[in-house]
Amino acid sequence: MKQFHNKVIIAALMLCLGLSLSCPVRGYAAGEEAVYITINQVDQDTAGEEGMITLASLDSHEYAIEINLDNPNLTVAAMNMEICTEDSYLTLEGCDTTDRTGGFLCRSRGYDNGCCSVNLFSMNRLGVIEEGTGPVFILRYTLAEEAPAGECTTFSTENTYVTDAGGNAVDAVSSPGEYCFGSALSSCEIGISPETAEAATGETIQFDALTTGTGCDSPCYAWQVTGTGGGSIDTSGLYTAGTPGGTDLITVIDECQGEIIATAAVYVLEDADEDGILDKEDGCLASNLEDTISIYSCDSGVENFFLDDGCSLNDLIAACDHTFINHGMFVSCVSRLTNGWKKEGWISFKEKGAIQRCAAKSWRERMQVRIGEEDE
Repeated sequence: MKQFHNKVIIAALMLCLGLSLSCPVRGYAAGEEAVYITINQVDQDTAGEEGMITLASLDSHEYAIEINLDNPNLTVAAMNMEICTEDSYLTLEGCDTTDRTGGFLCRSRGYDNGCCSVNLFSMNRLGVIEEGTGPVFILRYTLAEEAPAGECTTFSTENTYVTDAGGNAVDAVSSPGEYCFGSALSSCEIGISPETAEAATGETIQFDALTTGTGCDSPCYAWQVTGTGGGSIDTSGLYTAGTPGGTDLITVIDECQGEIIATAAVYVLEDADEDGILDKEDGCLASNLEDTISIYSCDSGVENFFLDDGCSLNDLIAACDHTFINHGMFVSCVSRLTNGWKKEGWISFKEKGAIQRCAAKSWRERMQVRIGEEDE
């Protein structure tokens, strides 16, 4: 069998937020045909270096190892290896292929000793990894909460076996790598309670910052208000509502934990007729706010007050006026209202009579209003 002198170098790259990585590269004697590895750190949410990929699709609590294959002079049909870490802070979640290994399957299995086995092969027996450089599969991990920030550990590839398109074993050289847990690996998250709220102008709401996860010690909260509600908030999270009909966005920033942010929304309720009853609870959105009950030009002298549903007594009489064009039916409607008010004790017998007299003698003005409406 012809001896292959091509070398395949397999390197593992640990990728995560706030994580640094270095890897030694084997040196070669002058004249020896060799290939080299390139290790690039790729941020989770930004474009990677040329020849690398971006892992923006990863869940925020997942971290990844990219296994890069540098095979500029031959194609590769399959790869098998074990990848081990010194510590058990990483738990294997799965294996994904990359652009270089479309049509391949990546099967992985994790063990309790910090190692996992990986088998990369083509679903088509003629499929190969073309000549080139770059990642060929990705291992996804979750990180244990007790991972020590600032400390470093290593991972390595072991028992590596690579074959070419003809099924022949290919010399493979793998290198260990070191990665360090950074403070960004803490899983501290911040939230706001309540997340949404409604308030009338001048009403106050106490907002609280809630933290979950690890690394949330000694928070430094800063509160902000933006939006159209014109509200304000103090350093303790006490919000005061402003302009009716506006919406305010409440933001809390924990400046001691990498400026993690949470938001909440407040809708400032309206009281269009300024009767003290918010529009969403007001049965009469344009209440008659006069001090006394008047029917057209006749002032009964009886106090006009508001019911719990936001309607005044004048509003109820106006409803009779709008409902019944016939004057007799209008007067009967007002009589029913005032009889009920008298029974409830809201008005006296004398006040009932004054209101009914105003209703009875309003016929001429009611007719003039109706004629004017028809002319329009």
